[in-house]
Amino acid sequence: MGTCLMTIGVIIIFIKMAGSMGTGDVNKQLLSIGGFGESMNRQPQREVIFSYSSTIENKAKQALSIHSVEPILSAPVEKIMINPERQILIYDRVLKPNGNLDVQGEFVLDTSQMTEEEIAQLLPGVTAYKITYNDGHEVVLQTNIYHR
Repeated sequence: MGTCLMTIGVIIIFIKMAGSMGTGDVNKQLLSIGGFGESMNRQPQREVIFSYSSTIENKAKQALSIHSVEPILSAPVEKIMINPERQILIYDRVLKPNGNLDVQGEFVLDTSQMTEEEIAQLLPGVTAYKITYNDGHEVVLQTNIYHR
């Protein structure tokens, strides 16, 4: 009976270890994101360009084929977008181990009904990036930059 319980315990531990090595955890180890930058005019206007940039780094020991990057915006920024469409940046680029991919883009926002203080509180506007790589694998990397 004791041997049976011990065997079951070992199997449970093995299953938990195998589960922790699933694609979600592996994805987060393969890619990282940093070097964030965002800018926009803080004067209320009908059409304001919100620019963003960051750098994706391949932490894997093998090359990864980066297909696309989609910035995920904060709810306040999404609300004031003039053309509220998803922006998917297509790269189709092989990223060597320890290689970097610079990501940059822009959205047009309507801040005409906001105060300068409210506009300043919109940043950071990009909260995460959804990356598609190696024939359809996806990972969402959080920027870990929070609103004030």
